[in-house]
Amino acid sequence: MSKSYLAKGSFFLFAGMVFNMVIGYVNTVLVLGFVEVSLYGTIIFLITIMEVIAAISRQGMHVAVTKYISEYVGKGDKGTAKKIFNDSKWFVIFVAIVLTVVSPFIYKLLLPHKIISHISYPLFLICFIPCVFLNPLLILNQNGFMGLRLSALSSITGFFLQPVFRIICILSILAILPTITGLIYVQIVPLVLAYLISEILINNKDFGFTLPSFKHTKLLYKFSAPLIGTELLMLSIDKMDKVFLGYMATTESVGIYNVASKIAFIVVIPFWAGAQVLAPLFSEYWSKNQIKQLNEIYKYSSYLFLFIAGSVVIFLWINIKLILGVFGEQFVNNEAVVVTTILSLSLFLTILPGCFSQLIRMSGKTYLSTINTFLIGSLNFVLNYFLIPEYGMLGAAIATATAVLCGHLNGFIILKFIYKGTVSPFSYNYFLVLATISGVSILVYYSPNLILDNVLAFFIMSLIGYVMFRSELSKVMVKLRARINL
Repeated sequence: MSKSYLAKGSFFLFAGMVFNMVIGYVNTVLVLGFVEVSLYGTIIFLITIMEVIAAISRQGMHVAVTKYISEYVGKGDKGTAKKIFNDSKWFVIFVAIVLTVVSPFIYKLLLPHKIISHISYPLFLICFIPCVFLNPLLILNQNGFMGLRLSALSSITGFFLQPVFRIICILSILAILPTITGLIYVQIVPLVLAYLISEILINNKDFGFTLPSFKHTKLLYKFSAPLIGTELLMLSIDKMDKVFLGYMATTESVGIYNVASKIAFIVVIPFWAGAQVLAPLFSEYWSKNQIKQLNEIYKYSSYLFLFIAGSVVIFLWINIKLILGVFGEQFVNNEAVVVTTILSLSLFLTILPGCFSQLIRMSGKTYLSTINTFLIGSLNFVLNYFLIPEYGMLGAAIATATAVLCGHLNGFIILKFIYKGTVSPFSYNYFLVLATISGVSILVYYSPNLILDNVLAFFIMSLIGYVMFRSELSKVMVKLRARINL
């Protein structure tokens, strides 16, 4: 049941994230065909600031939604789950109203002069209002689907809709208006459309808007309050490098660095998708004190995602210049290659402890996540501050990689001392995957032939994958044969 749910749910989210990623790359290439890299860097900087503000608006409620909907629906109390979901949305709206009132101060304080010179306050507000209202509500709907174990709908609303709408907007709006105004509309119109569709879909599941009771607001906020700082710090870890580059370097470096980080993110897409699927499962097992089942699925998911991420990172390193070249000649340089390599390696290493972040959140120990993330964020801030003025994009990559690694490797300490060894990612297959990835990486590093490297890596990883997952593959083949015979 657990492995089947993990496989099915991960497939939908993984498919959505891959689609989102591929279309996102296409969108980036198209945008760079209409505007200069510096203008692209300007909109990336603005959207980065908006993502931080949207996280404040969410108040960590999206994590609470996944936990409590899954928990109460699992207990057969769908009515309470609906009330909790509705209260979370009204609370987010209230916070968004407060943020809109103080938006003039945000505009003057957070945007440097080089950005304000391109963006007036009315234009800023056109971008600001949908980001603080609709982005959090869309994410709440997406997590509501996850809590209901409707991973297909979560994937559609979270990863399919906006990229499709955005590519249409790029080809229509930017073709007429290749300016910062056009770029802002390209970001906002898809968000509005995706939210409206998600609201219709969640309403069809009987989880639509009703009058607020605020009866469960205290319960929600008690759980989510520690996550506000955590999410902001996680965003700072993910976005701080771009913000510092925007302030201390150039908007062009922001644009190039954003492409490098997008490419590196390929490594953790399967892991991230699986982690979202596992979150409600962890919550259910923990609430029922089924520690043995929890440990089993934790071990299995750890070496599964490690294998997938290792395969991806190897093929990325082999073909890194070809991938960067898709975005334009200005991206094929040694600095961009090194930055992409550092970021991708650090993201791969973050998978080593498994989905420990989801585990501690779904078991109610959110304060641990807050403390850990605070340490990462503080280290990231200090490193970016000192390294970016001297080393630019390379300094940003080193700072982010170091901070992220330190924080995620703390997962081993948390699992060991907080869960007393009852939950661990380690198994025979875990170490087999690590040994295989290390060996293949060394092998292709010393091989001068690009085609041979790809063939060799594919053969070895396929062989090891078959050895480890042959029982799962056999079950899939049996099901396929049964359907064909029907």
